[in-house]
Amino acid sequence: MSSSSSSPMYSIGYAASPMKVQRFIQNSLINQAKQQGIDLIKIDPTKPLTHQGPFGCIINKFYSSDWNHQLHLLSLHHPNVVVIDQPQAIEHVLNRVLMWLPG
Repeated sequence: MSSSSSSPMYSIGYAASPMKVQRFIQNSLINQAKQQGIDLIKIDPTKPLTHQGPFGCIINKFYSSDWNHQLHLLSLHHPNVVVIDQPQAIEHVLNRVLMWLPG
């Protein structure tokens, strides 16, 4: 599916650590997504999420209590926005990792 000027773009926001963004979000990925009608938008987790949209979907690779609260508020006001990697799933993985650290 090629994007044309009459086709609307589908906005996908992504939130991740600077290291993950640098590692995975390459210009080639952004350009390929645009060709497919997808606008990848970097989300700043330090700013209100409600001021950075609208998004059809959010790829979440970030975890903090404030950010989790912002995602919760977003889900209350915009229940149709799909969040990939909900904070609960990330917390579960973090707990598994912490379980293996020496105490």
